[in-house]
Amino acid sequence: MIKYIKTIFTTLSLLWYSFYLISFTNFYPDGKFYLDKISYFYYLFLSSVLLISFNPFYKLKYNKIYGEMAFGVALNFILSYSLMEVFNNLIILEKKLEKDIGMIEKLKIIFNLKTI
Repeated sequence: MIKYIKTIFTTLSLLWYSFYLISFTNFYPDGKFYLDKISYFYYLFLSSVLLISFNPFYKLKYNKIYGEMAFGVALNFILSYSLMEVFNNLIILEKKLEKDIGMIEKLKIIFNLKTI
């Protein structure tokens, strides 16, 4: 049983990291779509395995794969929600600054102001 769990975990992890990289670099236009779908199944699988394994009514023999899964879940949450949020906010801020700087330049031209 643990062999199947490890195989599925490794496969989903490699797919998730691959599509995260593809989505992050915009290498493939539909990368974000597939990342969302893979993330759904990846999180569903991990949460199911961890929920079944660590419930209080089951005596678990701790295996290395469970530590890898817990680390994988934590890393994916950080990358998916925290890091992407930072980059998205930076992109939004950059676009807003470009718009505002363009507006300032237009006002300088309209009011014939010299550049400081």
